Amino acid sequence: MVQIIAGSFHEEVMTLLLDCRGDDVMITDGVVKAVAGNSWSGSRVMKVLLDRRGDDIKITDEVVEAAAGNSWAAKELDCLFRSFWDVDSDPQAIASPSDLSETKREQDSLKSLSAEEKKRKNIESAIEQQRSAERRKEINIAKMAEDIELANRKRAVNLQLALQQKEEAAKSRAERMQKVKDQEETAAQTRIEGAQKIKMQEEAAGQAKRERTSKAEAFQMAAEEQKRIRQQRQELIRAVADQRRKEKRERHLEMIANYF
Repeated sequence: MVQIIAGSFHEEVMTLLLDCRGDDVMITDGVVKAVAGNSWSGSRVMKVLLDRRGDDIKITDEVVEAAAGNSWAAKELDCLFRSFWDVDSDPQAIASPSDLSETKREQDSLKSLSAEEKKRKNIESAIEQQRSAERRKEINIAKMAEDIELANRKRAVNLQLALQQKEEAAKSRAERMQKVKDQEETAAQTRIEGAQKIKMQEEAAGQAKRERTSKAEAFQMAAEEQKRIRQQRQELIRAVADQRRKEKRERHLEMIANYF
């Protein structure tokens, strides 16, 4: 399976395979040879393998021959091998476009019909899979565009709703502030009226106190007058009593004198 992917698919498929399976993907000589013979994107797939699993790759004579037979990517593979290991590839295997064409023709003559048919089927399958991937990509892009449009509409609705809520909150806050202001004015008016009422009550209480004081003074004067009258009456009564006792004593003395 890995060898088929290496020889027939683009580098995205190999990258996805390495991301999903990791070290479970075995990079054998057959896989490297298949990559070298991948006429569609062999150099790019080889670069992915060298970047991700360079220590597991060995360049054998069969790999060099497969790269030489790849008329579409021979130069790129040769440059890739040179830059990665800093050594020269086999100059007899990868030398010039004419040599590559000759080698390709020789290898083509040695391939069996079943191998050609298998490769053709692999290529057709790869093309079909690529087309399917492109169709899925287009579908995903269309779906993504719909999702973005739906998200934009939702965002616009949410923004409008947020603005309405903000306006309602501002209106409610203004109404509360006006209500608080009215309550403060009412409370201030009530305090003023209460203060005036208290002042009037204090004035009335002062007037009543003054009246009570006047009445108390009048009562006190009347009481003093009554006391003075009682004292005069008592003095008069005592004087009358003294006079009567004096007269009575004189009559007794006179009776005693007349008796003797």
